[in-house]
Amino acid sequence: MSKLEEITDRSRKQLYLYLRGFDQRDKEIIIPDNVIEKITQALPIDQIYEVLHGFNPREVTINDAIAVITRAVQDPGFRNIFFMLLQNQFGEYLKETSTS
Repeated sequence: MSKLEEITDRSRKQLYLYLRGFDQRDKEIIIPDNVIEKITQALPIDQIYEVLHGFNPREVTINDAIAVITRAVQDPGFRNIFFMLLQNQFGEYLKETSTS
């Protein structure tokens, strides 16, 4: 059993479908909030990057950041994941800046 399977209590196949984003019938699969929360709380951000194999944070451009923000505005499910990751990584910083 992989670490991710253990953390999420999901099968390898289900995790693959989550990462792929759609099932065998091309139906979109939405990752449940509780699964995302378990992953973001259990793994540091660099290990989350490893899960999303092929992602190299050094190659991210400002255009990528704008695309992510645009998607977060348009897609509530994506927005939840995005804010959960932001809170996990920058929670204290966000608290400090919001109170000053």
